[in-house]
This record gives sequence, C-alpha cells and structure tokens, in this order.
Amino acid sequence: MKTWLVSTEDVDYDLYRAAVIRTFSKEKAEKIAWAAFTRHPWQSIGNVDDINVNELNFGGYGKANSLQNWHAQEINLDDEHIVLADFNAG
Repeated sequence: MKTWLVSTEDVDYDLYRAAVIRTFSKEKAEKIAWAAFTRHPWQSIGNVDDINVNELNFGGYGKANSLQNWHAQEINLDDEHIVLADFNAG
C-alpha cells in the first residue's frame, strides 16, 4: 500500500484543500478524496471503507461552483519532510 498527498486548486469556503490517503493507486486516492471531501450526497460519510470507488458515478453530483478535481502524488516515506501544512490567514 502507498501513501498519497491529494490536493485540489478548486477551493472555496467550507471545502477541503488537501488530505493524506493510504491506498494502492493514484486513481483510487483521487476517487476516495472526491467521494469523501467534495460537496455531494456522500459528504457526511464516516468511513471510506464504505465507498466502493470502482462504482462511483461522478455525473450529476454537486453544483458547478463546488465540484473539485483532486490530484494525487505519492509521498516518499524514506526521509523526513513535512507532508502537509495548510495555513489559512484570516
């Protein structure tokens, strides 16, 4: 299993910006992020194990201004580094 940093540039009020997800593939990490963090009927899920990412239907969910595209990159766990730092001034 691999560790992925998933992030999005599609950020507005009350939306997630990034997460660290453990799964087997980049595509699955992006699908889990979409299912768990993008505004749509599944937003309140408590456990990503309940999501069958192979059966996700991305059509028709959310509003045009709240759809998010997630991008995953594998995290190298062989050295020390900051994985995620999210500072929101305001």
